[in-house]
Amino acid sequence: MYLHLRLAVESRTRVSSYLGLVSWMYLHLRVDVHSGTRTQYYSLQTPSRQTDQLQS
Repeated sequence: MYLHLRLAVESRTRVSSYLGLVSWMYLHLRVDVHSGTRTQYYSLQTPSRQTDQLQS
């Protein structure tokens, strides 16, 4: 009984730590992708804005 309880607790903590790691990685990947697309968006926008000013 005691051994079974200990195994259950150990597996539960292992699963929770694994879930925490996965969610942390997912959050960081989302932030990286978001900032990457944002910088690309700005770098794409700035040259077009300059050409608009030159034409007018």
